[in-house]
Order: sequence, then C-alpha cells, then structure tokens
Amino acid sequence: MKGNRGFSLVEIIVVIAIISVLTGIIAPQLIKYAEKAKVSADIQLCDTVRTAVILMLSEPKIAANTDIDATTQALVTQLTTPGASGTFNVYAVSSNNFMAYDYLNEITGINVFTTTSGQFFKSNPARTNGVLSYKVSEEGLIYIFINHSDNSGEKNDYFVNSNASVSDLGNLICAPVAAINQD
Repeated sequence: MKGNRGFSLVEIIVVIAIISVLTGIIAPQLIKYAEKAKVSADIQLCDTVRTAVILMLSEPKIAANTDIDATTQALVTQLTTPGASGTFNVYAVSSNNFMAYDYLNEITGINVFTTTSGQFFKSNPARTNGVLSYKVSEEGLIYIFINHSDNSGEKNDYFVNSNASVSDLGNLICAPVAAINQD
C-alpha cells in the first residue's frame, strides 16, 4: 500500500488546465450550433407557412376568388400581384369571418396573423422583433421570410424595406425554396 502515492498537486493542476483549454475551444462552437439550430427552426417555419399559402391559393373557392370574405380576398390579391409585399400581421382582425385566418393557422399550427409575431420565432434577434412577411417577385414568385432576422445565426438584425427587391432577402431567414409559381 505504501507504493500508491496518488496524484501530485502539480499533476492535478496540469489536468485541470488542459480541460479548461479544451472547454474554451469547444464552448463557442457549441453555442454556434445552438444558434444555427434556432435558425433552422425558423427556416422550417417559413417553409411551413409557404406550404400553407400554396394550399390556400390552390383551394378551389379561394382560387376562384368567389364567395370569400373581403379580408381573405385582399390577402389573396396581394399574394398574387407581382411586386406586392407585406406582412401577415396586418391582417390580424377580430372578425370570425376571415377564411384565410382559419386556413393558414390550421395548417401551420400557429397564429401567423398575430400582431406579436415575434412570439413564435426562435432565432435572435427575430425572437423579439421579427415579422413574418411576404414578397412577390415581378415573375409572380412568392417569398415567405422573417423580417428582422439573420440567416447566419450571428445575431445580426437585418431588415428589408417593402420596396426592396427580392435579391435583398439574402440575409434574412427565408425558406430555401420559398417561392410559389402562380401560373
């Protein structure tokens, strides 16, 4: 038993120092992955809303633009007009007669028309001030994106003016294939 000396204080300090250096190297990478996971969740949200918009616009009653309420008709007109842009939360109404409200919210599982849309975003800074928006290109393609977001996960706040071109959406969280051909 006298042959078992254990570890010396110097050996323990060296091991602690090595662990500290490794932690210092690994921790920032793990934080970066956490931010990228939040960005991925928001990209998935945009893709879900894009799919819901495709399904809504292909609904026979809505596609024919007949026998639908005025608010839904206004939204459909915006989504099918080249060059148009806007945010979904401008349609936040208290009326029960809003077909698009029921349709999109049922498909996505969230209230895309809420005035506090930042509540369901995960990425920073979109979590606090993000706005779910759309932009229709001159070719008639619809892009669903989160304004006040950052697709790199670096916590930069990017904003696109409604008059901006589709190419300006590059820094925003946007579904990878967030375009709908209206033809």
